[in-house]
Amino acid sequence: MTAYFSYFPNTYVGEGVNQDEPYRYRLVKNIFRRVKVREDLDQYVTAFEAYSIKDTDTPSSLANILYGDSKLDWVILLVNNIIDFYEQWPKNNEDLYAYVLEKYANEEAVHHYETNEITDGDTIITKKGIEVIRKFKLHQNVRTEGPANHFKKSDTPTMGGIFMIIPFLIFLLSITIILGSLKLFLLLLTIFGFFITGFLDDYLSIKRKENTGLKTNQKFITQSVISIIFILLAYEKNLISPLITVSDSWGINMNIFILPVSFLVLVGISNSVNLTDGLDGLAAGCSGIVFYGLGTEILLKEQQELFVFSILCFSMSGICLGFLKYNSYPAKIFMGDTGSLSIGAILGSIALLTNSVFTLSIFSGIFIIESLSVMIQVGFFKITKKLFHRGKRIFLMAPLHHHFELKGVKEQKIVENFWKINILLVILGIVLKINL
Repeated sequence: MTAYFSYFPNTYVGEGVNQDEPYRYRLVKNIFRRVKVREDLDQYVTAFEAYSIKDTDTPSSLANILYGDSKLDWVILLVNNIIDFYEQWPKNNEDLYAYVLEKYANEEAVHHYETNEITDGDTIITKKGIEVIRKFKLHQNVRTEGPANHFKKSDTPTMGGIFMIIPFLIFLLSITIILGSLKLFLLLLTIFGFFITGFLDDYLSIKRKENTGLKTNQKFITQSVISIIFILLAYEKNLISPLITVSDSWGINMNIFILPVSFLVLVGISNSVNLTDGLDGLAAGCSGIVFYGLGTEILLKEQQELFVFSILCFSMSGICLGFLKYNSYPAKIFMGDTGSLSIGAILGSIALLTNSVFTLSIFSGIFIIESLSVMIQVGFFKITKKLFHRGKRIFLMAPLHHHFELKGVKEQKIVENFWKINILLVILGIVLKINL
């Protein structure tokens, strides 16, 4: 506190005295002068950390959490330009409700905020799904370290992946029963495992009112166990080949290395889709494009036993692109880990079962770049911190789409450009597949 007041100017204040005593002045701090954060510092977004205020938070409690000293509450007030605590500090839900009633007399009065009401009458599953999700208060918890403009999305319903993956699983189950295919059965179990993992992650996140559900190691271990079971069973039954086919004429024989490669494909693509799901419509749009490309590539193999996988890919492409009606900016619902982890598992497992790993790696270029940006950012930060005792960053924020956000590019523009790049990657993959 002493350091804070040291920047206030000194002034002399006269003290009232008796008639028999001379008039005296006392040197004091002029606390009526206002202090604000320097404008040059205010321009650097990375100098600040975003925090989503909870109902029970106060400046002193936050100071204790963030700085380990409740007496540093003035830092929080200063940085956020809060002069009148009682008027400017965010109200909790109860106080806000009372304030609205007092100001506008009743709940039906005109309110100065927007709602995400659904007025479309031409949908069934998704519209009703959104209503159900809202009813059970399954809202997105935005990560506090993300861009500040994402906090407005905290009330958007999540777990929309339920209405994407469950219909697909029912469709897959029907086909599996009809055909009696071991490949399809193994695919079904794998997708279901990733679906449950994502569902638990979303559910725990909502229950705890935090952006983290399952711990990182818990999620990775669960994904790893499911993937290893899938790979070992598929390899034992000769359902996946050690040959990664590049074209009809040649391929890369991985032999025993096919096992770790398969693990990398399944777990890697699943988490990559999850990382990409950070902007409205980004993951859903890119996934729809990749599924369409993968389905086309499987058709080009002209192997009758693989046609069913092509149908599955086209089905998921339609589901993802249909979901965009509600997930594109401004999103009415998010897919959550329930959707993103499952989508990645579907892509990876189908690619392995149809020997389409090479083309998938090209189709999924956006997903791979997003993952690499995180790995590069974290790795560079740790190395520079060890060498220079201060971590440095290559990107303003990772994954890559957040970097462009902080550069000032509009969210819709980022998403559209990533879609265009993804379409070009699919075209490239198909051309290479045909001509190599």
